[in-house]
Amino acid sequence: MGAFGKIRSAFGGGRPTHWPPSTREIEQQRKAQEKAAAQSAARRRRHKALVARKGDRAGIPFDR
Repeated sequence: MGAFGKIRSAFGGGRPTHWPPSTREIEQQRKAQEKAAAQSAARRRRHKALVARKGDRAGIPFDR
């Protein structure tokens, strides 16, 4: 065992506890964020249209 192995074993073993995310995981996270942003924008757009149609009866004050 070389010096590096001794140092590693002194710090609790071989495998690190945290691995960096894989490219696939990064892509999945990016797609999930884009999907959430699109849903949020659609919800905002629908809400704005509803308030513009119904006005104060929607119970939400809105500047036209």
